[in-house]
Amino acid sequence: MPAAGVRTENRTNDEHKTDRSVITTVTGATNSTINYVAYAEGIIEIGLEFGLSEKDILERLQNKLNISLQAAQDYMERFGK
Repeated sequence: MPAAGVRTENRTNDEHKTDRSVITTVTGATNSTINYVAYAEGIIEIGLEFGLSEKDILERLQNKLNISLQAAQDYMERFGK
């Protein structure tokens, strides 16, 4: 049963006049960020387990996640210990 004020047939929330597509977009962006961090952590963890150099791990982070060197270094600092 929908919460009070939610009109499922028109995909809007009457109380806040928010279109469902906006909510879906924001939720998707949030989930992408969460998954990005999880992927970075996994790449680093597995890279270290297999004896890859920090340089190789940074390159993998950049290529797999399409991020800058600085972002890759930030992830390495966070998860590489």
